[in-house]
Amino acid sequence: MVTGPKIGPVGKRVLVNVGEEVTVKGTSVKVRNERFISDFLFDTKTKTAKSRSSSHDNPAIFVTMRDDVDTLFSGWIFKNFGMMHHRDTTYSVSFVSYALRQTTGLLVKENPGSGLIWLGIIGMSIGVILVFWVPRRRIWISIRRDETTGKTVVCAGGAFLKDDDAALTLWETIKVELGS
Repeated sequence: MVTGPKIGPVGKRVLVNVGEEVTVKGTSVKVRNERFISDFLFDTKTKTAKSRSSSHDNPAIFVTMRDDVDTLFSGWIFKNFGMMHHRDTTYSVSFVSYALRQTTGLLVKENPGSGLIWLGIIGMSIGVILVFWVPRRRIWISIRRDETTGKTVVCAGGAFLKDDDAALTLWETIKVELGS
């Protein structure tokens, strides 16, 4: 919120992002948000402002208000302590509100087990194909000696199952008699 003689008797609300300059609507006054500090701390040794932590416990902005080349106001404005460090000037700035940009990120650089995972996926796919699309087969072979003729008899038979016992299909039984 900015107030002063060139702005009007009530003052105007201005939205200014960090590093941007905005002209106050209906005037030639420009407001610039020079810097934002989330947890303001003034280091007395180095005489600089810095952030104490990444939390937003004491947010502050450094604002400059100008009209052409004249600087109307310049200084730190605190969100939690609105009247702190205000000077007796005809122009003033109040830090009314601000919004944080919500961001998140996920970076996967390397997965050492990916080859094993792909091998498992391929194995499972082959297993599913075999179970559902390849019929199960049974083959019987019987070798015995015929007591009456004295010859060896080999009998072979088979069946394949598709879904249930009703779909049982028998192959021909092959009977081969071998000489003694």
